[in-house]
Amino acid sequence: MLVKEYEKDHKEGLILMKNNINMSKVIGIAIATVLITGTIDASSFIDNAMAQTTTSSSDTFTMSGPIDSLVYVINNDNNTSNTNITTLLLNSDKFVLSGDWSLSINGGVLTNFGANFTKVLADGNRWHTHELINFKTNNNTIQLSPDESLSLSGTVDVKLNNTIPWNNTKTIINISKGNTITINLDNEDTDNHFIGQPIYGIVKSINDRDGNEMKK
Repeated sequence: MLVKEYEKDHKEGLILMKNNINMSKVIGIAIATVLITGTIDASSFIDNAMAQTTTSSSDTFTMSGPIDSLVYVINNDNNTSNTNITTLLLNSDKFVLSGDWSLSINGGVLTNFGANFTKVLADGNRWHTHELINFKTNNNTIQLSPDESLSLSGTVDVKLNNTIPWNNTKTIINISKGNTITINLDNEDTDNHFIGQPIYGIVKSINDRDGNEMKK
């Protein structure tokens, strides 16, 4: 009787042991699955984050817009020191500048910058044209900042009507918050033709590599 009870207890113990082993395997597989899944999810999260970082760096785009600017010709007479700035500017001759500009960046490299505009006195005299060509930048890698700003320095050839009197003119181009452009041509390099004053314009369009409008 004792032997039979022993054998029964022994068999039940073996069955319980097998069940425990099987349960351990199941638990182990479940834990491994969770770990693998977690690793995959984490990897996917990292990949997505990296992809978002890559696409958010705007190193391929085109920009364009109009040039609308004034160049003031201050009259140097004996009374200017006693004249307030508003009256001085109102009484000054003014050159009106009007035209277009465009800029292209591909993979952080400048592929094109150009501008052409008319310059004429407000009274209609001294009408002539300008074109900015062959811009060479000093910037190694060009990227549009998160607020769509950009600064470039380099040299440009400045055309006057059908001639190029000013080659390799030192130039600084600033794009401010994707809204305005300022073109600063070195005054000495252009023989004081723009009287040391910047040329201003508007950013009308910013397109990404696929031609989609980026301007906010």
